[in-house]
Amino acid sequence: AATDLILEAEDAVVWREEKREYEACFADDATAPEPLRGVYKRSFTAADVGTTRFLHAFDAHYPALADLGWADGPEDPAGDAATLCLVRDLLDATRFLHERGLPHLSLNGQYVRVGAANATGRARLKVVGCGAGPKLVATRRPFSLPETWAFNAPETLDGVLIQSNLKALFRMDAWSVGVCVCMLLRRSGASPFGATADWRAGLFTDRDAVRARVDDVFADFSAFLDETNARSGGLFFRHGWLVEVVLGLLRRDPADRLAVTRAAEIARPAAKRERRRGTVAGPKTDVAYLPPGEIGRFGEGRRTPAGDARAAGEPYRSLEAMVNIAESGACSCVLEDRGGGGGGGAWGSGVPYGEVAGFRNRADGDRWDVFLPGLTEGDDAPPPGARRTVKRVLGVVLIKGGNHKLAVEVAGAPVDDAAVLADVRKFVDAYVANHPTSANRVRFLEYDAL
Repeated sequence: AATDLILEAEDAVVWREEKREYEACFADDATAPEPLRGVYKRSFTAADVGTTRFLHAFDAHYPALADLGWADGPEDPAGDAATLCLVRDLLDATRFLHERGLPHLSLNGQYVRVGAANATGRARLKVVGCGAGPKLVATRRPFSLPETWAFNAPETLDGVLIQSNLKALFRMDAWSVGVCVCMLLRRSGASPFGATADWRAGLFTDRDAVRARVDDVFADFSAFLDETNARSGGLFFRHGWLVEVVLGLLRRDPADRLAVTRAAEIARPAAKRERRRGTVAGPKTDVAYLPPGEIGRFGEGRRTPAGDARAAGEPYRSLEAMVNIAESGACSCVLEDRGGGGGGGAWGSGVPYGEVAGFRNRADGDRWDVFLPGLTEGDDAPPPGARRTVKRVLGVVLIKGGNHKLAVEVAGAPVDDAAVLADVRKFVDAYVANHPTSANRVRFLEYDAL
């Protein structure tokens, strides 16, 4: 249709993963924040000459950020409050993707859209799709960054083939978000790092020109900030949190770059203050969205057996992605009575066991499994059927074949770190005794932090 934006997946495997993610999170009634909801329409296939194309349709009602046609300068017909709302929309959308373990890697002037919401007429920002995320974390394939050099992080300007690690990919997204935030503040449809090849200057490709432009900006970064403030009509310097976010996101060294999840947290208390002063338009931005793992459409908080139709619709996550999700507190687990054995816990080990709601392990097609070692008292163990938010990852039981188990701490069940290893041994012994495997195929990897 004329009002549809069509994205094409490279093959059926990637298309299925993307379709599963879009249907779970980006429909009108999904748990995603407003900037991600309502843009996805459908996924479909189309026959071409001798082949099949795998396609997704998105609503093109919202124009691309690059096509807005703003005149460079301080004039902003929508007002300062609308600009602040758009910045928070972008931060909230990217934060949600990252908490689901999904790096986008295509946040640029085409995938970020801005327009009037159909219902309210207010200016809102929408992010199209979830980029490379499903392909990277579910299929574990490499990904070539789009050649939108003016939006790509400096560390990628020398190479474009991307494959893990996840934290580094999130930092690449953070740079792209910072670029788009500057575009919103400067009321410009062009990236402030945009440049084209100039043979006379020895810049033979656009990528070389962008690299040189980044060097020039950081040679006098204060002048860049002054220019951004002037083009925003003073909005930039009037809000300290905006300065903190831009300075944090636009760091050349990815190790020093502000995480988008933290940037979104910085923006939310500021939104509360601005609403009290009556300077922010649009809905509240500090809504406590349901955790990304609580997809809702997969049923209530009870155990989902392997092969259950509800679990079959949940997206896959790699071990690295699952650890990132659990560490961010963005998932919950459902406790269950697994294996019996008369001693309580999993297979009679006395160690509580459960599975993560909303994410599956490709090794067995079922939800990711967790267990709770080191509980300080027996009374602290959540009962079977209880749902608890995962607070931190204590380690991973690595099992040959990929059916790994996460050792976690959950809300309301304090852990004695000194008792963790003893419970891990009990769990591993019980698992080996009840499965067709041997102890030399199972290893425990203790976890500190990413």
